[in-house]
This record gives sequence, C-alpha cells and structure tokens, in this order.
Amino acid sequence: MLLYRADERGIVFHTGKMRDLHRQLTANPQVELSFNNGSEEDLTQIRISGTVELGEDLELKKDIVRDRDFLKPFVERAGYEPLAVYRLRNGTASIWRMRANLEPKELVQV
Repeated sequence: MLLYRADERGIVFHTGKMRDLHRQLTANPQVELSFNNGSEEDLTQIRISGTVELGEDLELKKDIVRDRDFLKPFVERAGYEPLAVYRLRNGTASIWRMRANLEPKELVQV
C-alpha cells in the first residue's frame, strides 16, 4: 500500500484492485497502520487503528496519478477503475516512544 496523504480529512492510501490487500480490506476494513520516525536514538512509533472506506472519487484518483509518475502507464492501459483509494477517518493513534518505553501509551483521536 502507498500512503498518499494524511490531513484533517483522514489518511489516504492506494493500491490496485487486483491485489490481495484490496481483497483483504474489502472483506475486513478494520486496520492498524504503523509509522515510525526512523530514529535509532529517539525512536517514536505511531500506530493508528480504525476502519477504512473505499472511495471512488475520480478527481482524487487523478490527483494521485498526477503526483505519482509510476502510475501513469498503468492508468493509460487500464483506466482509473482498477485504482483502489482508501481513507481512514476517526481512528485512534497510539504513540510510543523509546525514551518512555515503560510508560503508558498516549492515545490520540485522529
């Protein structure tokens, strides 16, 4: 899956409808996404739990393809239909920091 953006409207990512990930999310839209800052000295991890929604917003799909050159040949061959765009809204983020390893996790609504 490829993260496209995260803002006040949610976390948007995409994959292809022919991929296992799309079939899995269609069967069970409950997800947990994990991100980290890549720092060995001060590692911070954010895990976001929630439900994703499959969107068919053609303008959003066009924006994604415009921003990601590697998708252009795919869309030229197959069109926009096989592009699956998901959005996670109203999730719960759990923030963990190495420097506070044994302290309770901080929970944030996203």
